[in-house]
Amino acid sequence: MATGQNIGQICLKEIASVWQVDDAAIERVEQGFDWRPGSHLVRVRAFPNERPGTQNRWRVSVETDFLTSVPIEDTKFINLIATSCSMTSTYSMQYPPAEVLKKYEEYVGETTRTLSLFSSVYVSPEMVQWLPQFFAREALIQVTNAEIQSVISSEIFGGKPDFLPSGKNNSPDNILEVVNEVYAPQGKNQSRWQDTEEFVKFAETYGRSDGCFGIGDKSGLTLETPFGDSSALIRLRSEVKHPQLGSGLLVTVQIPFTAEEVAKEVAWLNFLEARQWTDFPQLGCWQIHNNELAHASFVPNALYSDGLATNFALWSIARARWLRQTRWPNLEDKPMIEILKNRYSATT
Repeated sequence: MATGQNIGQICLKEIASVWQVDDAAIERVEQGFDWRPGSHLVRVRAFPNERPGTQNRWRVSVETDFLTSVPIEDTKFINLIATSCSMTSTYSMQYPPAEVLKKYEEYVGETTRTLSLFSSVYVSPEMVQWLPQFFAREALIQVTNAEIQSVISSEIFGGKPDFLPSGKNNSPDNILEVVNEVYAPQGKNQSRWQDTEEFVKFAETYGRSDGCFGIGDKSGLTLETPFGDSSALIRLRSEVKHPQLGSGLLVTVQIPFTAEEVAKEVAWLNFLEARQWTDFPQLGCWQIHNNELAHASFVPNALYSDGLATNFALWSIARARWLRQTRWPNLEDKPMIEILKNRYSATT
């Protein structure tokens, strides 16, 4: 089992190994390395938790430069990003909200008007044997998509591709072909999460408490966790296909939140998760779903492993709890049994 002193290095080495990085294409920095597989800079970092007694837990992140000079104050831009996030689902699209930029731009300058692709995980000793490898394979999607989507995205969202000083690379690293040549073909098959017992077992183990109610079958899992007088809805579904990756596992968290500025809330939450220590992975993106606030993560067939759905369910519950406590700290959560009783009474 890894110790707190080497978990970060183990993660960095595992990511570099999975990506088959060429030493000539990377620059080692104090907390990780920068990688240049194509036209965009990729930043890989590992930081320990500095709270006493928690040094064995590390936050490992991958951030890929995507667009620069984006119009972050433009309502059209804010709404486009919030509604387009559903196309990502394995990473977030994040940029500094205008309120943040106004406060700090005189210190950090125009370079902060950037849209980047971001994902992260939190690795403890019991997860170091599998999570870094999974994360490297999942994060490869964001690196690949930056390469193939930045030009067209700049035309849609505004700004311009955030290329390296050398400009557009017409011969990117061959590892960026894995998504198209391995992940997508495996996605043409039935979801590997179909007919699993994991959903039912999770509902039986975790879905009968004041903090979580759940129902599962062999195709998916539905959970509810308190959110004031109502509940956040969490779903794990194996029948939904990703437009790029095909079959796999879709994980969504829907929040009972409606507001005129929900798109701004999407921007805030993707920004906060990229900068705060949350203790749950950011392997997806906050977005607008049916005019409400939602988060979505997608795991392609190629990354299937037993127990992964359980982890994503637990992470989703943690995300809903974090959101309630962070954005609505004065809201009092009712037990799930009371929420369900009130809901049933209202319909009879």
